Amino acid sequence: MSTQETAQTLYLEANGTTYAYRIIGNRSDDSPPLLMLSHVRSTIDTWDPFVINNLTATGRQIITYDYAGLGHSGGSIAPSIRGFALNLLAFLDVLLPTIHTPHVDVSWLFHGRLYRPAAGPRLSRCGTQTGSCWHGSLVWVGSRP
Repeated sequence: MSTQETAQTLYLEANGTTYAYRIIGNRSDDSPPLLMLSHVRSTIDTWDPFVINNLTATGRQIITYDYAGLGHSGGSIAPSIRGFALNLLAFLDVLLPTIHTPHVDVSWLFHGRLYRPAAGPRLSRCGTQTGSCWHGSLVWVGSRP
C-alpha cells in the first residue's frame, strides 16, 4: 500500500491543463475515495504524512492533487475561488472515469462543492471558517450522509 511518502505522482490533462495528483492507499470497502483539498498555495508534497497515512489506515483511499499553476501541475494559478472550483471540477470530470468511480468525498477546503453540490455525496470540513477573510460569511454548506 502506498503512503504519503511513497505514492507515485500521476498526471492527467483537463481543459488544456496538466494536473498532478496522487492516489494513496487502497479502497477496502464501498466508500468512495476521499479527495483532500489543500489551501490554495499548498502542494501534494506538503501534506502531513501523519494526517494522510492515518486516514488511509482507516480503509479510505486518499487522492491529493496540485491546483493549476502550483506544485507539479501546469497552467496558471486561478485568479479567484470560482476559478479554483472550475479547475477542480474539470480535473474531476477526467479523473472519475479514469479511476472507475462516480464520485469522491471531499475534505478540507470545499470551493468545488460550492459550484457543483451534486459532485459528491459527502463533505467534510476541516480547518475552515467563515467571516472577514471571505469578505462576508459563506451561508451554504451541504453535507449529506
